[in-house]
Amino acid sequence: MKHYSDSSEQRFRQLFEREFDRMQFNLFFMRQQFGESVRKTIAINASYISKSGKKTPYIGKF
Repeated sequence: MKHYSDSSEQRFRQLFEREFDRMQFNLFFMRQQFGESVRKTIAINASYISKSGKKTPYIGKF
């Protein structure tokens, strides 16, 4: 990122070490785009869970 910016590597490192409230950040932009009355949904990508079949929980037949 330093290559494409006037800021130093140290500045980027300090900024990325700060805590960041992603939920409030996303809600802010959703409210600007869609307004207050829109329903909100949270989707979680569970791609970090192994899907080999050995560790995937079995729920049963539907």
